[in-house]
Amino acid sequence: MTVLASSREGAVPPAPTPTTVSRTRQQSNVISALSPLVQHALQLQQLISTIALHLFVRAYFAVYLVTSATLEASMSIARRALILSKWLGQKTWKSRRATRLRKRLEFELFVLLVGPCGNMLFLMLFWPGWLALGLALWAYGHVTG
Repeated sequence: MTVLASSREGAVPPAPTPTTVSRTRQQSNVISALSPLVQHALQLQQLISTIALHLFVRAYFAVYLVTSATLEASMSIARRALILSKWLGQKTWKSRRATRLRKRLEFELFVLLVGPCGNMLFLMLFWPGWLALGLALWAYGHVTG
């Protein structure tokens, strides 16, 4: 095998045959025929990419303008609604009916706290034994837990 390899290294390449010459001419004819088509395809791709980029940039700016206008409009509506609700709240709070309702609710609260039921409520809430019960339960939880 080394003999074959050494003989090939110094060998002269074979002369082109008529079939290889005709194939080369055919390939060059095909390439030369397709060259304008490829150039037109590349130009079309560049044109499409330019148009797409232009449309993308225009769409971006259009969306930016629409969103900023929408944000500004919604903030304006929110501000007006806040001002209106404050105004209505003040008018309602100062009305005669609201004043009468507040006075009735205040009276009922005082009756509840000062009356017989209120006394029991205060005893239940502020009974000093709750502190002792809470400490006992806490100690029991730490001892057993």
